[in-house]
Amino acid sequence: MAHSSPNQPAPFSPLTEKSSPRSYATSSTPTLLPSFDTFLLAHAVKDHLVEPRFYKRVYRNQGWLSPVVIVNGRIVAVWFLEERAKSFTVDVQPFSTLDAKVRRGIGQEAEALSLFLGERCDVTFA
Repeated sequence: MAHSSPNQPAPFSPLTEKSSPRSYATSSTPTLLPSFDTFLLAHAVKDHLVEPRFYKRVYRNQGWLSPVVIVNGRIVAVWFLEERAKSFTVDVQPFSTLDAKVRRGIGQEAEALSLFLGERCDVTFA
């Protein structure tokens, strides 16, 4: 696995300090959570995480959970990783307009993911 240097983001890893559920709830920095992340599973009522009108985009049929972007403890988008010939694309599907700071943060998360995967990760916004 790749290691970070002062000029590179830390590798995408569930073992980083950022992975604490408490940090998800308070951080204004976007976090890409994978499908079935335990943070998404640990709540009987989920209204505090996602608006009811977007519930089915996250908590899908037959128990499937979408990977999500979380900011300040709220789910603001779903994302999907698409494999290309020599790279990956992080396809972000926001629930509303994302400001420039959040978009930059998602880009930084994709950079960390690219270090973990060992391939370039581009970001697209639907």
